[in-house]
This record gives sequence, C-alpha cells and structure tokens, in this order.
Amino acid sequence: MDSALLRADDGTSYSSSVTSDASRDLADQLIRLLDQAADPGGDPLPRVAATVAAKSYLEGLTRHLVDVARESGASWQELADVFATTPANVQNRFDSYRRYEDD
Repeated sequence: MDSALLRADDGTSYSSSVTSDASRDLADQLIRLLDQAADPGGDPLPRVAATVAAKSYLEGLTRHLVDVARESGASWQELADVFATTPANVQNRFDSYRRYEDD
C-alpha cells in the first residue's frame, strides 16, 4: 500500500492511501483533468469540461467518504470541523440525498 501525508491549509495532516491499481488509475485521470483545466494555453471549452468532470468525480468521492466516516462513527460535528461549517450544513448536504432513492 502506498501512503502519502497530505497537509491542509490549517496545518492539519491527513493520511492518503492508494490501495489498488484502479485507485491509481482514477487518481491519474483526475491529475490529467486538473492539468488540462490549468493549461493557460488550452482551448477554454475543454478546460471548462475538464473542470466539470473533476468536480463531479470529487463530489462523488466526498459523498462516499462522508458515508464511510459516518459508518465509522464520525459525528456531524467532526465532519463540520473538516468542512469549516456547521453540523446542520454538513448534514443537509450529505444526508439528504439518501432520502431519495432511485426506483
């Protein structure tokens, strides 16, 4: 397992582990999207599309990780601290989508 230590702007450290080839492939794809979006010489529309794709991927990953954190016992307050907001805001953002199941 490859591990990296990530440091947030506030100095908080987080451990990031890549455990499979599929995870590495997704990480590589995300890096390519970010590189495309950040290319100042690139055509603006593909740069916007790359940004939208990266945002969508990260939103899905964030939702998944919030679920994992909650299942592991994290409180809404602990998650609110990570997001620098209130527990109600985090709960509204991440708990409400579970109420609407697809048929």
